Amino acid sequence: MTLCGVTFPVHHLPGHSLDHIVIGTPDGVCFTGDALLTENVLRHVKLPYCDHVGLDLESKEAITKLPYQHWILSHKGPFDGNIRELADKNMDLVRLRLAELAELLQRPMTRDEFYQASRRLIGMHIGTYDQLIRQERHLRPYLEQLVIDGTARLEVKNDTIYFCLNFPSLVFIVSKNTPTPLQIPRFPLPSRRSGNMSLTAPEYVPTMPPPPRRLR
Repeated sequence: MTLCGVTFPVHHLPGHSLDHIVIGTPDGVCFTGDALLTENVLRHVKLPYCDHVGLDLESKEAITKLPYQHWILSHKGPFDGNIRELADKNMDLVRLRLAELAELLQRPMTRDEFYQASRRLIGMHIGTYDQLIRQERHLRPYLEQLVIDGTARLEVKNDTIYFCLNFPSLVFIVSKNTPTPLQIPRFPLPSRRSGNMSLTAPEYVPTMPPPPRRLR
Protein backbone atom coordinates (compact mmCIF):
# COMPACT_ATOMS: atom_id res chain seq x y z
CA MET A 1 0.00 0.00 0.00
CA THR A 2 1.43 3.39 -1.03
CA LEU A 3 0.33 6.73 0.43
CA CYS A 4 1.94 10.02 -0.64
CA GLY A 5 4.82 8.07 -2.14
CA VAL A 6 5.48 6.06 1.05
CA THR A 7 5.03 2.28 0.98
CA PHE A 8 3.36 0.50 3.91
CA PRO A 9 3.60 -3.32 3.75
CA VAL A 10 0.22 -5.03 4.20
CA HIS A 11 0.15 -8.61 5.51
CA HIS A 12 -3.03 -10.71 5.21
CA LEU A 13 -3.32 -12.66 8.48
CA PRO A 14 -6.83 -14.12 8.73
CA GLY A 15 -8.29 -15.67 11.84
CA HIS A 16 -9.72 -12.98 14.07
CA SER A 17 -11.65 -12.11 10.93
CA LEU A 18 -11.27 -13.73 7.54
CA ASP A 19 -9.98 -10.49 5.98
CA HIS A 20 -7.82 -9.38 8.92
CA ILE A 21 -4.61 -7.56 7.99
CA VAL A 22 -1.61 -6.11 9.81
CA ILE A 23 0.22 -3.07 8.45
CA GLY A 24 3.90 -2.19 8.71
CA THR A 25 5.63 1.15 8.43
CA PRO A 26 8.94 2.05 6.77
CA ASP A 27 10.51 2.74 10.19
CA GLY A 28 9.85 -0.77 11.54
CA VAL A 29 6.52 -0.46 13.35
CA CYS A 30 3.76 -3.05 12.87
CA PHE A 31 0.10 -2.38 13.65
CA THR A 32 -1.22 -5.85 14.51
CA GLY A 33 -4.90 -5.00 14.86
CA ASP A 34 -6.69 -7.77 16.76
CA ALA A 35 -4.22 -10.54 15.91
CA LEU A 36 -2.54 -10.52 19.36
CA LEU A 37 -3.44 -9.54 22.92
CA THR A 38 -1.04 -8.07 25.48
CA GLU A 39 -0.29 -10.01 28.66
CA ASN A 40 -2.55 -7.76 30.75
CA VAL A 41 -5.49 -8.59 28.48
CA LEU A 42 -4.59 -12.30 28.33
CA ARG A 43 -4.85 -12.57 32.10
CA HIS A 44 -8.49 -11.45 32.07
CA VAL A 45 -10.01 -12.52 28.74
CA LYS A 46 -12.36 -15.48 28.99
CA LEU A 47 -12.40 -16.60 25.37
CA PRO A 48 -10.42 -14.85 22.61
CA TYR A 49 -12.67 -14.09 19.67
CA CYS A 50 -11.85 -15.34 16.17
CA ASP A 51 -13.78 -16.26 13.04
CA HIS A 52 -11.60 -19.32 12.38
CA VAL A 53 -9.48 -20.80 15.16
CA GLY A 54 -7.12 -22.75 12.90
CA LEU A 55 -6.35 -19.72 10.74
CA ASP A 56 -6.01 -17.58 13.85
CA LEU A 57 -3.31 -19.89 15.26
CA GLU A 58 -1.51 -19.95 11.92
CA SER A 59 -1.56 -16.16 11.72
CA LYS A 60 -0.26 -15.79 15.27
CA GLU A 61 2.65 -18.02 14.28
CA ALA A 62 3.16 -16.05 11.04
CA ILE A 63 3.44 -12.78 12.97
CA THR A 64 6.63 -14.07 14.60
CA LYS A 65 8.27 -14.21 11.15
CA LEU A 66 7.59 -10.54 10.33
CA PRO A 67 10.66 -8.24 10.33
CA TYR A 68 9.56 -5.68 12.92
CA GLN A 69 10.83 -4.67 16.36
CA HIS A 70 8.04 -2.31 17.40
CA TRP A 71 4.39 -3.37 17.63
CA ILE A 72 1.07 -1.62 18.26
CA LEU A 73 -1.67 -3.94 19.55
CA SER A 74 -5.33 -2.95 19.53
CA HIS A 75 -5.78 -4.80 22.86
CA LYS A 76 -3.85 -2.98 23.91
CA GLY A 77 -0.85 -0.72 23.55
CA PRO A 78 2.77 -0.83 22.33
CA PHE A 79 5.21 -3.73 22.53
CA ASP A 80 8.92 -3.54 21.74
CA GLY A 81 11.27 -6.37 20.86
CA ASN A 82 10.86 -9.99 19.77
CA ILE A 83 7.16 -10.81 19.47
CA ARG A 84 7.77 -14.59 19.68
CA GLU A 85 7.08 -15.04 23.40
CA LEU A 86 3.91 -12.93 23.38
CA ALA A 87 2.60 -14.76 20.30
CA ASP A 88 3.24 -18.11 22.04
CA LYS A 89 1.29 -16.98 25.08
CA ASN A 90 -1.61 -15.94 22.84
CA MET A 91 -1.57 -19.35 21.12
CA ASP A 92 -1.33 -21.15 24.46
CA LEU A 93 -4.49 -19.43 25.67
CA VAL A 94 -6.46 -20.42 22.56
CA ARG A 95 -5.25 -24.04 22.87
CA LEU A 96 -6.08 -24.12 26.56
CA ARG A 97 -9.63 -22.96 25.90
CA LEU A 98 -9.97 -25.52 23.09
CA ALA A 99 -8.89 -28.26 25.50
CA GLU A 100 -11.30 -27.14 28.21
CA LEU A 101 -14.21 -26.95 25.77
CA ALA A 102 -13.29 -30.34 24.31
CA GLU A 103 -13.47 -31.90 27.75
CA LEU A 104 -17.14 -30.95 27.91
CA LEU A 105 -17.77 -33.57 25.20
CA GLN A 106 -17.23 -36.53 27.54
CA ARG A 107 -20.76 -37.44 26.49
CA PRO A 108 -22.39 -36.77 23.09
CA MET A 109 -23.92 -33.29 22.90
CA THR A 110 -26.06 -31.43 20.42
CA ARG A 111 -24.83 -28.03 19.34
CA ASP A 112 -27.27 -26.29 21.68
CA GLU A 113 -26.22 -28.51 24.59
CA PHE A 114 -22.57 -27.71 23.92
CA TYR A 115 -23.29 -23.98 23.77
CA GLN A 116 -25.23 -24.14 27.03
CA ALA A 117 -22.48 -26.12 28.81
CA SER A 118 -19.83 -23.75 27.44
CA ARG A 119 -21.68 -20.68 28.66
CA ARG A 120 -21.92 -22.18 32.15
CA LEU A 121 -18.23 -23.09 32.11
CA ILE A 122 -17.03 -19.71 30.89
CA GLY A 123 -19.52 -17.64 32.85
CA MET A 124 -21.44 -16.12 29.95
CA HIS A 125 -24.84 -14.75 30.91
CA ILE A 126 -27.76 -14.21 28.56
CA GLY A 127 -29.83 -11.09 29.06
CA THR A 128 -31.08 -10.45 25.56
CA TYR A 129 -31.48 -12.27 22.26
CA ASP A 130 -28.62 -10.22 20.82
CA GLN A 131 -26.33 -11.47 23.60
CA LEU A 132 -27.32 -15.06 22.81
CA ILE A 133 -26.46 -14.60 19.12
CA ARG A 134 -23.11 -12.96 19.93
CA GLN A 135 -22.17 -15.70 22.38
CA GLU A 136 -22.99 -18.47 19.93
CA ARG A 137 -21.00 -16.64 17.23
CA HIS A 138 -18.14 -16.53 19.73
CA LEU A 139 -18.29 -20.25 20.56
CA ARG A 140 -19.00 -21.65 17.09
CA PRO A 141 -15.43 -21.38 15.70
CA TYR A 142 -14.06 -23.32 18.68
CA LEU A 143 -16.54 -26.15 18.21
CA GLU A 144 -15.86 -26.21 14.48
CA GLN A 145 -12.10 -26.37 15.10
CA LEU A 146 -12.49 -29.40 17.37
CA VAL A 147 -14.17 -31.18 14.45
CA ILE A 148 -11.74 -29.86 11.82
CA ASP A 149 -8.64 -31.13 13.61
CA GLY A 150 -10.18 -34.45 14.61
CA THR A 151 -10.51 -33.84 18.35
CA ALA A 152 -14.29 -34.30 18.04
CA ARG A 153 -16.56 -35.93 15.47
CA LEU A 154 -20.15 -35.69 14.30
CA GLU A 155 -22.59 -38.55 14.80
CA VAL A 156 -26.27 -38.81 13.89
CA LYS A 157 -29.09 -40.33 15.90
CA ASN A 158 -32.78 -39.90 15.11
CA ASP A 159 -32.01 -37.10 12.64
CA THR A 160 -30.13 -35.16 15.33
CA ILE A 161 -26.43 -34.26 15.05
CA TYR A 162 -24.27 -34.94 18.11
CA PHE A 163 -20.70 -33.84 18.81
CA CYS A 164 -18.53 -36.51 20.43
CA LEU A 165 -14.97 -36.56 21.76
CA ASN A 166 -12.71 -38.79 19.66
CA PHE A 167 -10.74 -40.22 22.58
CA PRO A 168 -11.51 -40.84 26.25
CA SER A 169 -8.87 -38.57 27.78
CA LEU A 170 -6.98 -35.53 26.59
CA VAL A 171 -3.19 -35.38 26.42
CA PHE A 172 -1.47 -32.16 27.41
CA ILE A 173 1.99 -30.77 26.75
CA VAL A 174 3.50 -27.43 27.70
CA SER A 175 4.47 -25.15 24.85
CA LYS A 176 8.20 -25.55 24.26
CA ASN A 177 8.46 -22.06 22.74
CA THR A 178 7.40 -20.14 25.84
CA PRO A 179 10.34 -19.61 28.24
CA THR A 180 8.14 -17.92 30.85
CA PRO A 181 4.60 -19.33 30.40
CA LEU A 182 1.76 -17.00 31.26
CA GLN A 183 -0.27 -18.15 34.25
CA ILE A 184 -3.72 -18.32 32.65
CA PRO A 185 -6.80 -18.86 34.84
CA ARG A 186 -8.45 -22.19 34.07
CA PHE A 187 -12.18 -22.78 34.28
CA PRO A 188 -13.34 -25.16 37.04
CA LEU A 189 -14.34 -28.21 35.02
CA PRO A 190 -16.26 -30.62 37.29
CA SER A 191 -14.90 -33.68 35.46
CA ARG A 192 -11.23 -32.66 35.57
CA ARG A 193 -9.03 -35.22 37.30
CA SER A 194 -5.99 -34.43 39.41
CA GLY A 195 -2.89 -34.14 37.24
CA ASN A 196 -4.82 -33.76 33.98
CA MET A 197 -3.68 -30.21 33.37
CA SER A 198 -0.26 -28.59 33.41
CA LEU A 199 0.23 -25.66 35.75
CA THR A 200 1.11 -23.63 32.67
CA ALA A 201 -0.83 -23.17 29.47
CA PRO A 202 -1.16 -26.59 27.80
CA GLU A 203 -1.78 -27.66 24.25
CA TYR A 204 -4.20 -30.43 23.37
CA VAL A 205 -3.04 -33.19 21.04
CA PRO A 206 -5.75 -34.10 18.52
CA THR A 207 -6.21 -37.50 16.91
CA MET A 208 -7.51 -38.32 13.46
CA PRO A 209 -11.27 -38.92 13.36
CA PRO A 210 -12.64 -42.42 12.72
CA PRO A 211 -15.06 -43.03 9.84
CA PRO A 212 -18.54 -41.48 10.40
CA ARG A 213 -21.00 -43.80 12.10
CA ARG A 214 -24.42 -43.70 13.68
CA LEU A 215 -25.13 -43.85 17.40
CA ARG A 216 -27.04 -46.94 18.44
